[in-house]
Amino acid sequence: MSQQEGKRVGLNISEQHQAIYHEIETVLFKQNIVGRGNEPKLKKIGGVVKAKCSRGLAKNKYNHTHDGDRWLPIRDFAIALGNDTKLQAACRVCDHNYRVLGRSMANRSKFEGKTSDQIRAMYRKEYPEAKGMKTCSREYSGGCLHPNGPHLPAEQFNISKGMETGLHNHCKVCSKKSSGAVGDRFIHFLPDGRVINHQRPKGLSSCAMYPNQGGKKCSGILHDDHIWPLAVGGSDRPANHQWLCETHNQSKSSSVDASITTVDKLKPEMMSDRFHKALETAQRKKTDIALFHQEMRATMTKERTKRASMSDSSLRKVFTDWKQKNNRKHDVERAIGKAKGFKVQKS
Repeated sequence: MSQQEGKRVGLNISEQHQAIYHEIETVLFKQNIVGRGNEPKLKKIGGVVKAKCSRGLAKNKYNHTHDGDRWLPIRDFAIALGNDTKLQAACRVCDHNYRVLGRSMANRSKFEGKTSDQIRAMYRKEYPEAKGMKTCSREYSGGCLHPNGPHLPAEQFNISKGMETGLHNHCKVCSKKSSGAVGDRFIHFLPDGRVINHQRPKGLSSCAMYPNQGGKKCSGILHDDHIWPLAVGGSDRPANHQWLCETHNQSKSSSVDASITTVDKLKPEMMSDRFHKALETAQRKKTDIALFHQEMRATMTKERTKRASMSDSSLRKVFTDWKQKNNRKHDVERAIGKAKGFKVQKS
């Protein structure tokens, strides 16, 4: 198949991003890494180490080229550890435009006016070797949540006209887990860290924190859960993840996890960096965990209220800095709209 499944750029390395950019500026730059025609891939221009966006003057199949000076500061490129410069070849703007405005629009034109059945029939015809089956892309991190996954019939994938196959890369079960509402939590709470398709440990078949309930093991699909919720300052680092069954995950919501009985149980890496001092203070004062949870919820509400009153330019900087620090790909303009629309719920 021609599908590029499993290509994960900048996977789980958000904690080292600034260190990696520093390494590029101080170490890799001095190695004089060269590309075509022996042109340096990294240059110092005006005292700033820059890289050259790969979207040049030559037209590609989606008719997209870089607009403006192709030499940009290295932080305008996402991290890609597999490359010799440790940077993605295309700048962040071009990568977005190529995927969204180029590839997506071309694919949508291909499937325009087609019904779901017709698109699935096109898939079977174009990929005969698949025999009507498709692999959920979460398989590449060992995390497909479908009980019969990851190799599933095409009917188990939602239609996505922007994709080359016309089908979503995630199966319906995984897509539901990764819905827009779930993604919006990251915009609302701006957690530090980034875990993509958190890998479920091999052999794990029951809740991490609730293996037995009334003498019976939990059953059903396991959900990747934040131990200390994002809504009260939790991070998206590996240390703050666990697997819960659907029932317990939904019942827990953003409440205190059963494993966190005191503030001393909270590790700094389970919370976003800006809340580490608050955690240190709470641990020193031995603040009750329920009270700390309440205080953090109030803090997050104040943060969101403040952002709702900020100018577009100020919010653009907030979200851009957060994206670069954590190597995320959220749409900044959409995030601005979400931030502006926040209103405190009156009880």
